[in-house]
Amino acid sequence: MVSRRVVLYAAIIFIFAFASRSIIFLRAVFPTGDAGQFASFVTEIELNGGWVPATNSLYYPGSTYIYPPLIFLGISSINLILGHLTQLPAYTAIYELFYLAITVSSIQAIFLAFYFKKFQNRVEFLLTAGLLILFDASLYELSWGGYPDIIATFFLIVMLYFVDQRGNNKRWLPYASIFFILIAYTHDLTYFYSLLVVAGIILFDAIKRNFRSAIMVLILLLVGGAAGAVWWVPRIHFIFGAATVSLSAGTGLISQVGNAAVLFQAVPFMIPILFLALVELFASFRSRHFEPLDSYSIALIASASGLFFLLYDPTLTGRMMLFSYTMLMIIVLKNLGIIRKSGIYRNLRIIRGKRLILCTVIFLIIMAPVQILFASNTVSYYNSGDFEYSPSLIQFGYTHFNNGTVLAPNIGTFISSQDNAKVIIYTGFVVGPLQLEERNAGLSIIIASTSNSSLYNITKYNISYIIVQSWLLNTTVDGHIVAFPSPYYQLAGIFDSYNVYKVRQV
Repeated sequence: MVSRRVVLYAAIIFIFAFASRSIIFLRAVFPTGDAGQFASFVTEIELNGGWVPATNSLYYPGSTYIYPPLIFLGISSINLILGHLTQLPAYTAIYELFYLAITVSSIQAIFLAFYFKKFQNRVEFLLTAGLLILFDASLYELSWGGYPDIIATFFLIVMLYFVDQRGNNKRWLPYASIFFILIAYTHDLTYFYSLLVVAGIILFDAIKRNFRSAIMVLILLLVGGAAGAVWWVPRIHFIFGAATVSLSAGTGLISQVGNAAVLFQAVPFMIPILFLALVELFASFRSRHFEPLDSYSIALIASASGLFFLLYDPTLTGRMMLFSYTMLMIIVLKNLGIIRKSGIYRNLRIIRGKRLILCTVIFLIIMAPVQILFASNTVSYYNSGDFEYSPSLIQFGYTHFNNGTVLAPNIGTFISSQDNAKVIIYTGFVVGPLQLEERNAGLSIIIASTSNSSLYNITKYNISYIIVQSWLLNTTVDGHIVAFPSPYYQLAGIFDSYNVYKVRQV
């Protein structure tokens, strides 16, 4: 039976984790980044009567519905039921995804804190809980709407927890299999990474000649592989097509996020974990004792595969490095006792006895506002510029974007999810062949709005409205001046930082 103390600790961790992940959005108008795209996938299912459609009708119309649908299917099912009882606001799915990710991330903090507790003393548990609350990668991922990634990563962590028990009994296999299946239908990159991690564990067991364990993990790999095959084999053409798309081709002429900006946002919150990792490494060398490799260590090694894409696709490398950080955080916090056992701080009076608890509390009190400020600034970044949300534009679209297709930057994902409008988005990163075709056609219209090819694409894709950010007008892109002159276009309105043009003549 769970003790009251455990319940109390769990509640405290959850409350602080949930609060820290929510408070960073206080200055934000709305959850942006990829949030609108995921909400569009929910809308696509709702419009298809609760079934996953073969092709999108709103988001890049006609393109394959490619994203693993578990989360979107669940939310759309709930909304369809609630829709019979009351009229839901158009932005409901966005906040459902947002708070689902925050809740799962907070539960992850509880799960890991109590998993590590059996290896730690009171001070280490306190420090661990604080670091899980303030320095988890989800605080960065939430800022740009990485909701499926956050949820699938939690499933992966739990799956590896069960895999780590493979030497004790066979009961781990069904539980690990369930979470592998959940990963397969939640997030694409996490799923393919999970396949690599499980394959690495099989190889590790085989090298150690633990063939019985290797066979059991092989069964897990087959279960996860079969689950993913159900979704991906019918879409295998997409995988082969995506594998040939470079970052420059996928991003197109208008890049939303620079690599320098991403590094500046992502690196600061990693520093305490990286510092502890170096201290633990020094302590291990001093005591000449290294902890054996576990599933999380193998996952860390597997994440290094992202370095192979560094020159070809730095964005993919960055996403893989987030897995590296998460696995490193788990390894570091699990093995905090190495520092204590090595005695490297034994002669420092300031951290003896109860003073160590005081120092830990002071550190967390100081770092809490610092970390929240960093995360809040990242949220602000993804709520401005190319990612700015405009409620007035969404309201305008509700009554004007009903016929034809809208050509838009990133805010187009919110237009498709909230206005139920067909949208082609000409910014952001896409890899699907039809998405690239539509995106490139849209870019041709943006940079040369009166050319014969642009007028042809307007007719081909039934473009009725074009949305551009005000700063882009009269600038030069790929040797062309961005302009939408009469009589081809009519200015329909200016909404915050967006100019909306209605197509009048083609």
